[in-house]
Amino acid sequence: MPDPETSTLDLAVGAVGEVPLERYGTAGYAWEVMPPPAGIAELAILPRAGGAGTVGGATLEVLRLRAAAPGEHVVVLRLRRPWESTATRELRITVRAR
Repeated sequence: MPDPETSTLDLAVGAVGEVPLERYGTAGYAWEVMPPPAGIAELAILPRAGGAGTVGGATLEVLRLRAAAPGEHVVVLRLRRPWESTATRELRITVRAR
């Protein structure tokens, strides 16, 4: 698996944040969310407008989460096909909640 991609999200405790995602669903790829830390709640991957307008185009999604406790929390997502054991991408999102 390649080196993880990183992103940072600054949120107030109780606030909701979003991170845009892309995947190639027609090729079988899906984002897998690793067990989230205790300071993160209401984690969900939802569809986003646009994308998949062309054959083989990316499916656009958004990761939505809520900062439930102050501190620095790392959310990890892996993009892989369900029948493969190795992910093709890993995304590490550091949520800084204040």
